[in-house]
Amino acid sequence: MANIGATTLLRSSPLFRGLGDATLQRIVDLGANRTYAVDETIYRQGDPGNALYGVISGEVAISTYSKSGQVLRLNAQLPGEITGEIALLDGGSRTATATMSQAGTLFVMNRAPLMNLLESEPKLAIRFIELLCARIRWTSQLLEESAFFTVPERLSSRLLWLSRTSGIESGDGVRVRISQSGLAQWLNVSRQVVNGYLQEWQGAGYLSLGRGAVTIVDPEAMESIR
Repeated sequence: MANIGATTLLRSSPLFRGLGDATLQRIVDLGANRTYAVDETIYRQGDPGNALYGVISGEVAISTYSKSGQVLRLNAQLPGEITGEIALLDGGSRTATATMSQAGTLFVMNRAPLMNLLESEPKLAIRFIELLCARIRWTSQLLEESAFFTVPERLSSRLLWLSRTSGIESGDGVRVRISQSGLAQWLNVSRQVVNGYLQEWQGAGYLSLGRGAVTIVDPEAMESIR
């Protein structure tokens, strides 16, 4: 889904899937499309949660920052996915920063009218609960990997996840568009550490490296690292 519209976004998203046409149209009427450039900030950690965002095209990086400026990438939101739901629901501040890792268009829904809609649509409220539970499971997985996985295990796990969720089939394998700096942010390690493992795996024939991309050539070998 490289480029979808607001209505298609709602129909494809697990959050809104199965809702009636009238309800979907009400949600479409609540928001508007906005185009963002690569690296443009959508919201910052600590900002008020006054909107929900659906990814129509492009890719959104969800990251958190330490006081010293270190970056830890938490997730990547792809076309058809929703971001910004936690602060939107409780009215608190943003728990992370969202930036465009690939330029694209987002469907932006303001908090107040969406909360009013939730009060009249219990099915939608249940979907939000399910989405929050999925986020908790994702966070628990990240904590487990950080606590128990070695760096190469975490790196192979993240590359395989990216290949499944946003990879592009090519003649050589599955191509993942991400820089080595981006992978380092995922793992909270230096780019040099990431490069060392990638070079080793390229030499073994597990993957191939390109400019701003990694192609998974032998996914079974990558799985064996974990």
